[in-house]
Amino acid sequence: MRCFITTKQTIANEIKTVLNHLTINFNGLDDLWFESSNNSDWTVKETAEHIYLVNQYVISKVKYTKGLILEGFVNNEIDYQESDLNLVETMLSVSLYRAKAPEEFTRSLCFSTEEMKLKLIHQINVLNSLLIELPEEMVNNYKEHSKFISGIRLDLYQLIYLSVTHCTHHLSQINTIKQIKDVLAQEEPVR
Repeated sequence: MRCFITTKQTIANEIKTVLNHLTINFNGLDDLWFESSNNSDWTVKETAEHIYLVNQYVISKVKYTKGLILEGFVNNEIDYQESDLNLVETMLSVSLYRAKAPEEFTRSLCFSTEEMKLKLIHQINVLNSLLIELPEEMVNNYKEHSKFISGIRLDLYQLIYLSVTHCTHHLSQINTIKQIKDVLAQEEPVR
């Protein structure tokens, strides 16, 4: 069995980045501001809900496929090849970041700021556990269960990377909104 440490290490590094961003972006947020509208298309709450829903979708796909693999439903004729994480980067920049999110990824959830932060941290930790547990030689199996965009099949590492990178993208949007709020608060005249 070959060990594809580069792919796993790249994803693990991105997971560390996401956990750091989550902590930074949610510190100091109160529920009122979390839900208030701003100059962007979505509120911070809506953006966080979107991240949560996408992560849940990916986690369910990876767990389902992992279950098939562990039950022995494996196509042994497929050789594992190093995951092309650039495919995910290209896919995200070309289509996902420019497309309107489907309704299933924009539902309103009833979580406070702190609950959302804890749920997102938990999801990222689940993705990290899945990354560690997946049998490397079998992550190419069942790509038909790992479609995110019609016609594009991803292996399980790519699917996890998609979720984590997507999360990073939206957390940077939250950070930008937070920075704008801080600048505007400093510019307000003292009464």
